[in-house]
Amino acid sequence: MKRLEPLSGSECVVVVPVYKVCPTAEERTSFLQCLNVLYAFDIVLAVPGNLKKETYLNLAKQAGKEIRFTLFPNYYFKSISGYNNLLLSRKFYSHFNKYEYLLIYQLDAWVFRDDLSIWCQKGWDYIGAPSFDHLDVFKPEGTWIGNGGLSLRKTKAFLSEFKGFAWYETYVRVSLLHKESLIKRLIETLLLLIQAFVLKHGGMLAFRRIKYEDLFWTHIGNLRIPDFQLALEFSFEKFPSQLFERNQNKLPFGCHAWSTFEYESFWKNYISLNTDNA
Repeated sequence: MKRLEPLSGSECVVVVPVYKVCPTAEERTSFLQCLNVLYAFDIVLAVPGNLKKETYLNLAKQAGKEIRFTLFPNYYFKSISGYNNLLLSRKFYSHFNKYEYLLIYQLDAWVFRDDLSIWCQKGWDYIGAPSFDHLDVFKPEGTWIGNGGLSLRKTKAFLSEFKGFAWYETYVRVSLLHKESLIKRLIETLLLLIQAFVLKHGGMLAFRRIKYEDLFWTHIGNLRIPDFQLALEFSFEKFPSQLFERNQNKLPFGCHAWSTFEYESFWKNYISLNTDNA
C-alpha cells in the first residue's frame, strides 16, 4: 500500500503519552497500529524528560514513520494523578497550539482506519467513547461522553477554557504537593466550590472530587461534545459488543482498553495480538 505523505501540520497531531522504557507486547502492537494507520499525521510522544527513547524510535523505524518527542517534567508521569494534572494544564495544550486538533492515543487504544480528518471536520471540541457509571450494567441513559484514552480535542477550545480557569491552575499545582495537610484539603474544597459556582453546574459538584481529567472536561468544562450515538461511532470502551450492536454492527474509528473489556469474547475477532513484529 502506498504511504501517504504527512499532512501540512495544521490539521491534527497524534499525541501518544508514554512513560515506560520497555512497553508491553500489547502496547508495542498498539503503537505500531497507530503508526501504520495514522501515518499521514504528525505523531508526537509526550514523555518525561528522563525517558530512554530507543524502543519507540526502533518501532517507528520499523513502520517507516518519523516521530517526535515533547518533554514534560518527570513528576507528571509518576502516577495517574500526575498524568491527569498534565492534561489539565495550559502547558500541555500550548505545546500543540499550531494544530487545530490533537488526538490523545494512549497505548491501550486502537484505531481501525484513518478517519481522523473526517472527525476533525465535524467541528466538535471534544470527542471520546461513551463511558458508563456502572461497570457491570449497560444503561445508555447512564452514560457520559468523552473517555480520554482515545479522544479528539480542539486545541483552541481547550486553551480558551483556561481563560476562565486561572484559579483552577492553582488547584492543579496544589494537588501536586505530596504531603497531605488540612490547609491543602481546605484549599481544594474552596476551589471546588468556586469551580461549581463559576461554571453554574450546581453546588453539589463541590463535594464530588474530580480525579480524572476526562471527567473534569466533560462534567465541568464548557466544551461542545457530541451525543451518545456519534460518540460510539468514534470509539468504544466498556460494553463493546453491545455498542457494536447499537452501531449497526459496525466498528468505530477506534477503541480504548480493548484488552480489558471483552477481548476474548469480542475484540479478539478484530484485533490481532500477533506480536512477532512488535
